[in-house]
Amino acid sequence: MSYPPQLALVLVRLFVVMMFVVHAWVGDDAFITLRSVDHFVEGRGLVWNLGERVQVFTHPLWMFLLAGGYLLTHEPFYTTLFISLAVSVGVLVVLERGLKPEPRTLLIIYLSLGLSRCFVDYSTSGLENPLTHLVLALFAVLLYRKAPLFQLSLVAALAMVNRMDSALFFVPALAGISYVGLREEGKAFLPTFLKAALLGGAPFLAWEFFSLIYYGSLVPNTALAKLNHGYPSWQVWRQGGLYFLDSLIHDPLTLVMIFGSLAVAHKSKERASKYLAVGVGLYLLYIVRIGGGFMSGRFFSAPLLVSLAIISRTKLGGWRGSYPVFALTLILGLVGYNPPPLFNSDRNIEKAKIGRWGIADERRFYAPSSSLFALGIEDDGPNYKWRRKGEGFNGEPREGQLRRVYRAANIGFRGYYADKEVHLVDPLALADPILARLPARRKVYWRTGHFARWIPPGYTDSIRTGEVQLDDPKLGELWTKVELITRGPLFAPERLAAIWELSGSGYNKYVTYDTYRYGGAPRTTPAALRKNLEDKEKAAQAKRKADKRKAAKKRKAAKKRLRKARALGLHAPPETLDPKQVQRELPDPPGESPIEAEKDGADTDEPESKARGIKFVGNGLYVDFDAPRTASSFEVDLSDHGSYRFDFLLDGKLVADTTQDPKLPKKKRLQSIKVKVPVDAQASGYDSVRILPLSGKRPYYCGEFQLEDAAH
Repeated sequence: MSYPPQLALVLVRLFVVMMFVVHAWVGDDAFITLRSVDHFVEGRGLVWNLGERVQVFTHPLWMFLLAGGYLLTHEPFYTTLFISLAVSVGVLVVLERGLKPEPRTLLIIYLSLGLSRCFVDYSTSGLENPLTHLVLALFAVLLYRKAPLFQLSLVAALAMVNRMDSALFFVPALAGISYVGLREEGKAFLPTFLKAALLGGAPFLAWEFFSLIYYGSLVPNTALAKLNHGYPSWQVWRQGGLYFLDSLIHDPLTLVMIFGSLAVAHKSKERASKYLAVGVGLYLLYIVRIGGGFMSGRFFSAPLLVSLAIISRTKLGGWRGSYPVFALTLILGLVGYNPPPLFNSDRNIEKAKIGRWGIADERRFYAPSSSLFALGIEDDGPNYKWRRKGEGFNGEPREGQLRRVYRAANIGFRGYYADKEVHLVDPLALADPILARLPARRKVYWRTGHFARWIPPGYTDSIRTGEVQLDDPKLGELWTKVELITRGPLFAPERLAAIWELSGSGYNKYVTYDTYRYGGAPRTTPAALRKNLEDKEKAAQAKRKADKRKAAKKRKAAKKRLRKARALGLHAPPETLDPKQVQRELPDPPGESPIEAEKDGADTDEPESKARGIKFVGNGLYVDFDAPRTASSFEVDLSDHGSYRFDFLLDGKLVADTTQDPKLPKKKRLQSIKVKVPVDAQASGYDSVRILPLSGKRPYYCGEFQLEDAAH
């Protein structure tokens, strides 16, 4: 290699490492794992809430790596950053030394890694991405070197211990190699296959066995919390598509490289490239299937790494012919950064907001308070507001209580910095084994990974005292069984029986779906709605009269003050009076001036909009009747800024539903809608109508509800 290319490689290596360091940060989600790490290192078990065996992390191998560092330092922030940076640098070494791409291709790979916003952001963050990158790079190296199936299986198993869904990257290669071996060697290949499956897969099999015995589940609690949401598949697929679109807008280089590698693999003659490309394709489909994520680009860093491994096998032309590729890489990469790379100022950076699709630039959201260069020498870790909230969860248990219990979402900083004896009830259910088994409370617009549950009455009291105090007897049975699984003796026969019973979806028989899907939705009747409107109208009339009296007093006082002002020599018309001059000559009472008083009184005669009805949000509103009805239609006053679905219920069971988009002018007031009752509901009768908003911003309002007739 000539001197200039060698110098270019040195500079680009330095650039990538500097990007990792300058953008180093740790997010709130990492501290969810770190609370479990602290419990584990201090001998309290692999738990999150003290004494409750619940797996709140999706990355056991990464957790053990963090625990090793934490054992030495007992410090969460800088320890996590150091481990993340060390592993990320290791990824670069494995890619370069293991795959040995030609210099021009290596430059493209390094530029892509350094300018990919998702790869740089999640080379730290405290999440498992760096370790996922490392094992994927190792697998690619072994695959291209045609390593034995056992070695490939071992690396794949370690990757699955790090994150279970990474199996999609490895299945095509392992299945393809096994198929070729069985076809070519026949039964002679079986010992090799069994060795790879049983011994190579031992790390993953061992973890799953431990997880089943210790936690009572083969999957982490977070999987239940995030996938047991109850939203229709088409909404999830749409959200997954929006996740791709968000990345294309904010980090175009990443997706261009990923899809470009698929084209490269298609033309390649190497089976390894084709296996890896199929794995990337499966993972991309998986991203869409789960609705993407709420962290912009996070799930694309692993596919990018594999894609660059595929690209590493290509050979570009001469240096001059490679310039267009370099230029395109630079242009696409720089689009994703604002401010430009290496000109980062996390102390003064504007905090990111959650985007309209529920996707956020997670690093920029936390960077001002939890990135390496935002903290001062005196800081001992993130100074985000949720940390202070957690530090406030102190004090002794209330009289008669066994545990200190608080409700708190965003449980990373809060949980780690709270007293370790504090029990946090997480509405998002990431750390709660019972709430995770309930459907998410319905919303019109939802965020992937943020599926809040309705907290059942008596739930926190049950946790405080350790005794069932739930209003729902069926849920009480589930609570007892989950308590046995998470707190009971590991090998008690009744615990093992409970694990078997609740495996899969066995817990559904204890959950009344609608109760928790629409939990907390207000209930009313047509008469109550009518009375509510009448009461609000009376209150509005009383307020208008009071405002008129107040305005009249202001006008009278203003005229009196103007006369006094003119007596002092201020003879200008009222509309040209200088309030400051009047103030100097004759101070006004606090908060009032003659001109302001005239202005206030001018608006009092304007008509007020129609009084609003009962307020409700995404979980809907129930309108109940004293007996089953068979009316064929009804009129209802609803907010005009959305469309609605009407569910017709009989004894709590759905008999029919209909959707209506009123297409009314959006004046932010109540508008009357006529709804035709479905034939099935007329035939069976209905004793309740559930009104569910389908669009528009909350809150929504319901005014009068009038059936067409009073038929029973």
